[in-house]
Amino acid sequence: MMKQDDQISISVRDLVEFVMSSGDIDNRRTAGAKKEAMQEGSRLHRKIQKRMGSSYQAEVAMGHVVQEEQFQILVEGRADGVITENGGSVIDEIKCMYGTIDKLEEPILVHLAQAMCYGYFWCLKKELASIGIQITYCQMETEEIRRFRQEKSFEELETWFTGLIHEYVKWAEYLYRHHVRRQESLKELEFPYPYRKGQKELAVNVYRSIARGRNLYIQAPTGIGKTLSTVYPALKAIGEGHGDKLFYLTAKNMTRRVAEEGLSILREKGLYFSSVTITAKEKLCFLETPECNPEACPYAKGHFDRVNDAVFDIIHEEFAITRDRVTEYAMRYQICPFEFCLDISNWVDGVICDYNYVFDPNVRLKRYFAEERKGGYLFLIDEAHNLVSRAREMYSAALVKEDILLAKRLVKGRSRKLEKLLESCNKSMLELKRECENYVILEDVNHLAVQVMGMSAELDVFMEDHPELENRDLLLDFYFQVRDFLNVFEWMDDGYEIYSQMLPDGTFQVRLFCINPSGRLRACMDQGLSTILFSATMLPMPYYKELLSGEPEGFAVYAESPFQQEKRLLLVAEDVSSRYSRRNLREYQKAAAYVQEIVKGKAGNYMVFCPSYQYLGELAECLEEAGFDTESHRGSGGESDSGTGAEFDWGADMEAEGKPCASPGAGRVRMIVQESRMNEEQREAFLEQFTKAGEQGPEDASRADERQTSLVALCVMGGVFGEGIDLKEESLIGVIVIGTGLPMVCPEQDILKGYFERHEKPGFAYAYQYPGMNKVMQAAGRVIRTMKDEGVIALLDDRFLQPDYRALFPREWSDYQVTRLNRVGKQVKLFWQERRS
Repeated sequence: MMKQDDQISISVRDLVEFVMSSGDIDNRRTAGAKKEAMQEGSRLHRKIQKRMGSSYQAEVAMGHVVQEEQFQILVEGRADGVITENGGSVIDEIKCMYGTIDKLEEPILVHLAQAMCYGYFWCLKKELASIGIQITYCQMETEEIRRFRQEKSFEELETWFTGLIHEYVKWAEYLYRHHVRRQESLKELEFPYPYRKGQKELAVNVYRSIARGRNLYIQAPTGIGKTLSTVYPALKAIGEGHGDKLFYLTAKNMTRRVAEEGLSILREKGLYFSSVTITAKEKLCFLETPECNPEACPYAKGHFDRVNDAVFDIIHEEFAITRDRVTEYAMRYQICPFEFCLDISNWVDGVICDYNYVFDPNVRLKRYFAEERKGGYLFLIDEAHNLVSRAREMYSAALVKEDILLAKRLVKGRSRKLEKLLESCNKSMLELKRECENYVILEDVNHLAVQVMGMSAELDVFMEDHPELENRDLLLDFYFQVRDFLNVFEWMDDGYEIYSQMLPDGTFQVRLFCINPSGRLRACMDQGLSTILFSATMLPMPYYKELLSGEPEGFAVYAESPFQQEKRLLLVAEDVSSRYSRRNLREYQKAAAYVQEIVKGKAGNYMVFCPSYQYLGELAECLEEAGFDTESHRGSGGESDSGTGAEFDWGADMEAEGKPCASPGAGRVRMIVQESRMNEEQREAFLEQFTKAGEQGPEDASRADERQTSLVALCVMGGVFGEGIDLKEESLIGVIVIGTGLPMVCPEQDILKGYFERHEKPGFAYAYQYPGMNKVMQAAGRVIRTMKDEGVIALLDDRFLQPDYRALFPREWSDYQVTRLNRVGKQVKLFWQERRS
C-alpha cells in the first residue's frame, strides 16, 4: 500500500487477500508450503501466455480510482491475460501451484476475486455489459493445466466490487490521516542532540544517497552514533518524498533494541512515526512448539476471522509496537502472534527485523517482495558485515542421503511410486558417495536434480493425501529440504560451487554452496529505492562491496571517529601467539599472565575473547592455578548458577599457596565463563553481571578508582558476546583479544579459498583473514561505546604486527603500542594514572 498526498494505492491482489481473509491457519495442506507458486511460476506464466495465440493479450495493466471525500483509492494491477473472442472479452488469471490441481472442484475464492476485479475494470473501460472470468491453474512440476470459466454481468461485478471496497475504506482513511500527520512531523523534525564530530557529515551522505536512489557503504567507527546518524536522515528523506517505508535490518536481537531506542528518542522530539519489531515465530508462539493448525493451536483456529480487528486496534493505540505489545494484543484477541505481527507491518511506517525478512527466499515478506515487485522502501542494514555469511546460508542448500532413506521408510507401504522415486534418488547419491572420501567438487548435478524434481512432484501429492501421517513432521522437514534444493538449483549462477561431502556424523550430502551472494542480494536491494549498509567493521571495503552487491564503484564513506584516542590504550603483544601449532601449556600460561597484568592495572570489568571453547577451557585452568576461581555461567538461578563467580582475595589466595602474587590494584576478582548454546535468558543474565558490577552508590561515585572488585569474563570470539552488546562507561573497561580470529580449517573454508583463487582473488584473505579480522575488531569494539568510555584493548598475537594484518587496522588504531609481558603492566598502570590526572 502506497500513500501519495491524497491518494492511497493498493494492488488488486493485496486488496482481495486482505478483505476476504477468513478461517483458520493450517500448515498441513501442501506440506505447509504456500500452495500458490510465486517467483518460481514466472517462467510457466510466460509459457502459457505464449501458447494462447493472437487473440490473447498478456500482462494488461488496469486500474480504477474510487473517490472518497478527502482522498482517492487507486486499485491497480496487471491481468495475466485478456482474450478477445466472438465480440466479447475474457479475463484470464493464471495461477501456478505446487501439489495436485485435479482435485479442485471450483476456483479458489481469492483467485476468482482477483479476476473479478479486472473484469469490472475492463467492463468500465470498454463499456461491456458482461465479461468472461477464467482461472487457469498450472501444476508446477507436470505443467498440467486446468481451467474454470464463468460469465459475469457488469451489474453483478459493480455490486460486488462496491461491497469489497466498502470494507477497505476505513483502513484507507487511517492511512490517509496518518500519512498527513507523519509528513508534517518529519518536515519539522530536528536532530535530537548536538552533532558529534563526523556525525553531521555522515547524516548528510545518507540523505544524499537516498535522495539520489543509490546505495551507500559506511565504515562507522564505534561511538559515532550510527543508528541515529542513519535513521534520522532516512526519515527526513521520507518527509521529502524519497521513500515511504523504512526497513531497519539487523542480525541480532540486541541491535534491534538499539533501533527501537533510536526511534523512541526521536518520538520524544515530536516524531509521528509508527513501527513494528518482527520477532521469530519460535520466540513469539504461545505454544511450547509451534504447530500451526486449528487442531493443535487454539490461536490458529479462526485466526483470520479476528486478526483484522486486532490490527485496527493496535495501530490506533500504539506507535512503538514491540514484541511485548504484539503478544499482549494477540492474547487479547486469541490470534497467532507471529502472523499478527506480519499483518501489522502493512500499516506501520517502519519495520525493524532480521535480514531474513528481506533477503531469505524462504522467509522474506512476500507481501512486499514477491514476484520481484518494487516499492518505496528504504533499507538500513546494521552490522552489514554479518550479511555475507548470513546470505551464504540463505542461498545455499543441501540434500542428505540418509534423509532420503528416512523418507522412504516413512512412506513405505503407502505409495509404491514414491518409494521407487526415492530409491532412484538414493542410488544416484550412493554413486556420488563411492567417489568421495572427504569432499569432492562436482561439475554439475543435473542428473540428480532431474530425479529429485520427479520425486518432489510425487511427494507433493503424497503430502496432500496424507495430512495425518504418523511422524509427518520428519517428512515435512525432508519436503522443505527438497524444495530448497530445487529452488537453489534453479537460480544458481557463477557464485556457486557444488560439492559432495562425508560429514563428521557419517552422513553424506550434496551441497549447492553459495560463495558469492552479491547477485541475489543486489536483486533484493533493487526492489527498494536505496540501501544503506553500515558497520564499525566494514574493512576492507572493496571486499564487502564485492560480496554484498557486486558494486566495485559503489559510493562508500569512512566516517570520522569522534572518540578521543587518549581515552583508549591499544596494545599489541609481540611475544605471544595463538597459532594452532604453538598451542601448549606455556602459551596458555603466558596468555593468563597477560590477563593478570592488565587487570592489575585497575579494578573493573573485563572481557577476554578466546579463539575457541577449547582454548577458553585451557586458559581457565591456567587462571585457576594462578588464583582465579572459575565457574560456568548458566544464569538459571542458585548461587553456583548465577554466573557471578566466587569472590576472593587474589593476593591472599596466591600467597597462601606459595604462588607469585600479581594482585590487581584493589585485590578482589570475580570470574564468569561463557558456555556454548546459552539461551536468551542465560545470555541476559550473563550481561547483567557487568551492569551490576559497574554500578556504584552515591558514596562511591567520586571514588571510582577505589573500587574493590574486578569482574573477568572469558568469552569466545565471534560468539554472542563478541558484537551487538552495549556495556558503557564503568560496565566494561578492558577487552583482551587472543588470536587473529581465523575460522577453523574445514572443507567449506577450503572451498571458499579455492573458489576465490580461481577468480584471481586472494583466497586466504577472503576465506580466512578478512572474516577473522572482522571478529577481532568487533570484540575490541565492545570496550568503547560512548564518548565517556575509557578502556584498554589488548591484542595478544604476534601476527597482528605483520604488514598484512596492520593494513587491516581501522584508522583509529594508528596509535597502537607494541608490548611484551615484562612491560604490559607498566603500560596499563601508566595509562590509568594519566586518566586520573
